[in-house]
Amino acid sequence: MDSVREARLRWLLRAAAFLHEGGAEPVSGLVLPTSAYFPDPFDGSALAVRRLCGRMMQHGGLTDVPVELEILTADGASSGGCKSGGCSKPSANALSGRRVVATDDGYAIAVGAGEVGHATMLSTALARAAAAVFLGEAGLDAELDAADYEPYVDVAGALLGFGVLLANGSHMLHKGCGGVSVQSATALPVEEQVALLAIFGELHRGAAKTARSELDAVPRGMLSEATQWATANAGVIGLVKSDRRALDADAYQLSRSQGWFGRSQGWFGRLLGVGGAKAATVPSDDELERIASTLRAPKRVDAERARRLAALRELVDEQLD
Repeated sequence: MDSVREARLRWLLRAAAFLHEGGAEPVSGLVLPTSAYFPDPFDGSALAVRRLCGRMMQHGGLTDVPVELEILTADGASSGGCKSGGCSKPSANALSGRRVVATDDGYAIAVGAGEVGHATMLSTALARAAAAVFLGEAGLDAELDAADYEPYVDVAGALLGFGVLLANGSHMLHKGCGGVSVQSATALPVEEQVALLAIFGELHRGAAKTARSELDAVPRGMLSEATQWATANAGVIGLVKSDRRALDADAYQLSRSQGWFGRSQGWFGRLLGVGGAKAATVPSDDELERIASTLRAPKRVDAERARRLAALRELVDEQLD
């Protein structure tokens, strides 16, 4: 296993153990982007965003925490706030640093007006906001270095059950006039978000199977290999709950599973530099076709197949440049 990537996995495990010891547990289990978890109608209004924020706080076990949501325009001005709880209205300037700031009575949460029109981006932003409120309520944010804060928000979000939302938000594909581009609304990259989801699945059995159907194509393509790695390291992952000191001391060995961090991996692993490959390699058309077949779409005709393969090839070329 590559030493840099093993170091990242070890960091994820240490962070997870620290946060678990601080109380990060999934109140609602694995939260999925479905009507079962988010039954309220959404029309893009401030009220609808507030309701969505409230649901996210509920799933994070933070229902009793007073929060106020403010929607900010591109220039930092407020386009309207909505309250939950009894905290005072913050100024836009107070929200110019972190998305979540403490107030006298609770927390102020800021979302951008542009995020409101993008379901994945908005749900990711609010899931991370709930995780940040958890860090504040648990007093854990005071123990973190400023440089580590945002990555710890992601880890906390995964442990609270928001792993599917965060994985989808970490790798959003957009096809525009300039070709395919990738956006991320998280601090950690998609492969580490999927690793956290696999760790969560090992800590809470059966979660990975539930996650698969609601993951977008890219994180879904990584999940099987990540789950194989987690299964191979079940004993180490169990230390997240039972022995934080062992993880802090690096007093363990990680097993190398065949797949995600092994010698044989799919093109997602190669593209992201995961595993034993010395350099990223271009996927074959057969591999691209298998990926395209996972996308939710009507049955392909030849022209549609060619269009999809061309779009995926553009994405690969951008990533390899």
